[in-house]
Amino acid sequence: MKKKVNKRNIIFWCAIAVFFVSVGVIVVEFYGSLKSKSNFEDLRALIDEEQMTPESTTAPAETDEETSTNLISSETETSTTPALSEKETSTESSEEKESTSEIITTPEETVQEPKTVLKKYAKLYKLNNNMIGWIRINGTVIDYPVLWLEGDNDYYLEHNFYNEKSKYGQIILDSRCDFETPSTNLIFHGHHMADGTMFGSLRRYQKESYYNKHKYIQFDTIYEEGTYEIFAVFLSKIYNKDDKVFKYYNFIDAATEEAFDTYVAAVKTLSLYETGIIPEYGDELIALSTCEYSQDNGRLVVVARRLSPEEVEKLSKK
Repeated sequence: MKKKVNKRNIIFWCAIAVFFVSVGVIVVEFYGSLKSKSNFEDLRALIDEEQMTPESTTAPAETDEETSTNLISSETETSTTPALSEKETSTESSEEKESTSEIITTPEETVQEPKTVLKKYAKLYKLNNNMIGWIRINGTVIDYPVLWLEGDNDYYLEHNFYNEKSKYGQIILDSRCDFETPSTNLIFHGHHMADGTMFGSLRRYQKESYYNKHKYIQFDTIYEEGTYEIFAVFLSKIYNKDDKVFKYYNFIDAATEEAFDTYVAAVKTLSLYETGIIPEYGDELIALSTCEYSQDNGRLVVVARRLSPEEVEKLSKK
């Protein structure tokens, strides 16, 4: 009789323990979600504040000597992802050298004007100068800063804007991409969160009806604004290195028109539905990539082309 009672007690207390652990997990998840949403609301508020300030529309970009405002330390570990070359931030001195013995004339050198950060992003850039832009899709929860860290695709998928550990991470630009030149194709990575935040809502693009209501992506670099039109949505995966298949995530720059057309054709073939849009060589492209769970290492990808100023103006009049 005692043995039966003991067994029942054990089962009872095990059930109690499981219950409290489950409650604890739910509380932690809920708190993490609230904190993540609160952080992004604070960052968006800084943009709104800047837009309302009736001052100059730009602010100077920082040089390497001014990285004290960057919250991430130089001791951050990097992944094995190929790194881009370092961005040049130094400028030549404007002082002219004079000679008392003779004047030597030399051909004038072309000095490129330093880029300036859009005023609406100036405060955010000062908080973390790994921020390279902002991505937004109207009518969705996607409304986030984009960060880029040289040679590292991992850090900001595990840390927030303030460099605190976070499973939500940030939206990042692939470390192999160059947003300033820019690369032919800019690839963005973001977690597929169960609560629909980050890139979790991209799953809805599997339905053509959703695409029809959300065809455009706004991606601004810290230097200029940009509007992009979605032309394909497809499912893929991360393949083995030696697999001889189309790997969308390796298309960064098109060396030739043929390479560009080959990429577009492959993407259009995989697309879940026809959008009627075919990019042309010379178009700037972006790809939003997130996890997809119908297969191992699955990915859902939304790709878009940048609209010309004339197309943006025409779109604004609709």
